[in-house]
Amino acid sequence: MRVPTFFYIKTMVKYSLIIKIGDKMCCLYGFYKIVRGNREDRMKKEYNLPIETERLIIRKWREEDFQSYNFLCQESIRGHFFDGWAMEEDDAKNFFHWQLSKYENMDPIGDIIGLAIIEKSTGKIVGHGGIGKHDDVDETEIFYGIVKAYRGKGYATEASRGITSWALDTFSIPYIIGTVGLDNIESQKVLERSGYNFIEEQNHNVSVLEKSFDFKYYRCYGSK
Repeated sequence: MRVPTFFYIKTMVKYSLIIKIGDKMCCLYGFYKIVRGNREDRMKKEYNLPIETERLIIRKWREEDFQSYNFLCQESIRGHFFDGWAMEEDDAKNFFHWQLSKYENMDPIGDIIGLAIIEKSTGKIVGHGGIGKHDDVDETEIFYGIVKAYRGKGYATEASRGITSWALDTFSIPYIIGTVGLDNIESQKVLERSGYNFIEEQNHNVSVLEKSFDFKYYRCYGSK
């Protein structure tokens, strides 16, 4: 009786297990595994970014974008952007690098992915958006914000639709939630125009503000 010999050989992307019995060899993983491995590695690297809509490019933040990022923080201090982003330059720089560090894992279920929103016609960064784990519930949430000077053009809805489609197509998540303050009618309309359905009113903690607020809770399901 011939005893099988097990050993590894390096394929295109990884090592494959080979069984040798006499003068015959058999690859346990085969071509399918190699092709799948290539696809998964490529997906991990690119994650279908940037997102392109009719008037916007939505991509990862880059080191050279810091001044634009800091401007969003300054707008927050003036009350025109995210409340939790109100900070001076040194803190903004730490916050910016924290955002960049999240691209290593690209985990929208247990962490956060923040992206720059850019106006195609000018190349200017006009906002911030993305997806990530909600502070108070174990679900993936969308977030978006457009600076005051560029509001009223439908950019928030366009970005929300683009981010939602990208997230549902790219990651293994059945749905994305949206939470909006009861008095934030405009943001409620953005979610509704982006395919989100109102579910109920809830009370959630916002850790960055160390407060709880009443929200409208929305969901958008994927087509898969």
